[in-house]
Amino acid sequence: VSQGALIEATAFSVRKKNLPDVGRCWHMGVKHFWSLLLINIFRWVIFCGLVLVVSIAALNVLLIGSFTDAVLFVLLFILATAVGMVLSFLVVYSAAYVVVEEKKLGKAIEHAWQLFLDHWLVSIEVGMIVLFLNILVGLIVLLGFMLTFLPTLISWFVALLTANANLWTAGLIAGAFFFVLFVIFVGSVFTVFTTAVWTYLFMAMHHVGVKSRILHWLNYHKK
Repeated sequence: VSQGALIEATAFSVRKKNLPDVGRCWHMGVKHFWSLLLINIFRWVIFCGLVLVVSIAALNVLLIGSFTDAVLFVLLFILATAVGMVLSFLVVYSAAYVVVEEKKLGKAIEHAWQLFLDHWLVSIEVGMIVLFLNILVGLIVLLGFMLTFLPTLISWFVALLTANANLWTAGLIAGAFFFVLFVIFVGSVFTVFTTAVWTYLFMAMHHVGVKSRILHWLNYHKK
């Protein structure tokens, strides 16, 4: 429901150049709940299948360690990464077609595939940027882990000095609590951001068309 509401809110902002009605956006998310749920279930089933295949290949490399298994693992990893990236594009575009264009699920997937074929290079460019931002967010979470568990470290020193184990337990609980809150906050903000970015890209590609920055750069330097 939240995914549908975010997509509708971003699309409305792009179309009307104004702030969206939160109630209407939430209603649109509820309206397309089942279609969005099926899209996300499909995504996770495929992702789990890819992870399983790559994990089996990695296990073979660790247990057997032959050159053939190592090459197979590398090839499967590259293939799984490519399939996973394309699948991410299709999921976002399909969800946008369902919410913004009111398409049925089958038609939404069909149109999403065609949109990807028409703008595959732009999709990959934005996907690589989002991947880089994922890594950056991971580093922020790691930093947050160190900061939020600072009370735990302090309580450990105090517990050693006072021989009070309760202080250590209280510090551990407090650190874990603040870390979970921090992860939820960062994850929520990043999810909203990425959903808005992909929806904005969808609106631009669907209604106007977007040129690849790589091709633009290459054409510029050819001149």
